[in-house]
Amino acid sequence: MVKMIGIESWILIGFVLFIVLLAIKDRKNIEFKYGVLIRRTKKGKEWIYRIARKHEKLFKVYGLIGIGISISASLFGIYMLLQNAYTSIIQPQKAVPSVGLVLPQIPGIEYPFPYILGVPISYWIIAILTILFFHETSHALVARAEGIRLKSFGVLLLLIFPGAFVEPDEKQLKESGILKRIKVYAAGSFGNFLVAALIFLISFSLFKLTLLFLEPVGIDYEVIPGTPASEANLSGTILSVNGNRTRNIFEFIAAMERVRPGEVVEIETSSKVYRIKTTTHPERPEWAYLGIRFKKNEIDFREEFKFLGKPSSLLISSLEWFFGSPLFSPFNPGLFSWIIMLNFLVGVFNVLPIKPLDGGFIYEAILEKFSKKNAKNLANLLTLFTISIILITIIIPLA
Repeated sequence: MVKMIGIESWILIGFVLFIVLLAIKDRKNIEFKYGVLIRRTKKGKEWIYRIARKHEKLFKVYGLIGIGISISASLFGIYMLLQNAYTSIIQPQKAVPSVGLVLPQIPGIEYPFPYILGVPISYWIIAILTILFFHETSHALVARAEGIRLKSFGVLLLLIFPGAFVEPDEKQLKESGILKRIKVYAAGSFGNFLVAALIFLISFSLFKLTLLFLEPVGIDYEVIPGTPASEANLSGTILSVNGNRTRNIFEFIAAMERVRPGEVVEIETSSKVYRIKTTTHPERPEWAYLGIRFKKNEIDFREEFKFLGKPSSLLISSLEWFFGSPLFSPFNPGLFSWIIMLNFLVGVFNVLPIKPLDGGFIYEAILEKFSKKNAKNLANLLTLFTISIILITIIIPLA
């Protein structure tokens, strides 16, 4: 990933200022409840009504598919929670929390991973906007296709954390059939899963297209003082290890895995061939150690495109921003990866059997099929059970 700490800071400042100025300008229409700013609007209703009416059958099928996908995702989420809780109780030393906060990574602040997942600010803003837009639009379109009126749309803000909601006619929704309600509740997460799948296909296709023009040709690195690489004055782009071509970092790691500590390894660089005696890795005794720190892959045009010269740093930086870095060895996710990951994780969490999440209402509607009288109480018990499992996986790793 391109190191843009200064730029990321300015993006956060700009985002906060934009929200503050917007809130001041629109203050007459903003509600303040329980520390949350809420803005309701009817803008966009006509567009939703028109699209849903034009493609009514499509969105009814969309809602039906959403039920299958969302319930499957919910069962997967429940299984993962139970498995993690079991591990936390039986092997507490291996315990990790099942749920954590996803916050923008503010330069200079270290979050206690895995309780907080820090996302580069620019990626966080874009990913959150995709999550909110497609989640709430899916709810709205399926609700209208099923004939449920929409009262308003809304956005909310808690500190710098945005949210959104669709406000259907609650009375009409409650009086609707069980299947209709489940369709509406499941549509939001299905929208997130669909976005994740589409972005995956788009990013995969674009990366394959990139491979037609560019390729990794070697490894750029930093020599750590007082190590075998430093004593040998290793310099130049690494091209091979013991005769094995190492075009990217993954290939270099694979080649070094065949070298034992204390063995002499032949490193070919763009400068010359070095013979370096390795030592034991300070953290992994079974690994051979040279003493270099990876920086990036050296990227060049493929042979048939050499006439274009060397790829510009702007081109490489842009590709790394979208695909991750180092390019061709994505240790750090880029924009596409964050959109896919966060849409998927938020989608799964939202369909867990917890009220007031969509999943809680899905299970309440399903339980009505078996016992209308006890459905609400059973759904509340399911909520308490699920929250208890989550708390177990959060508290045990802290002990």
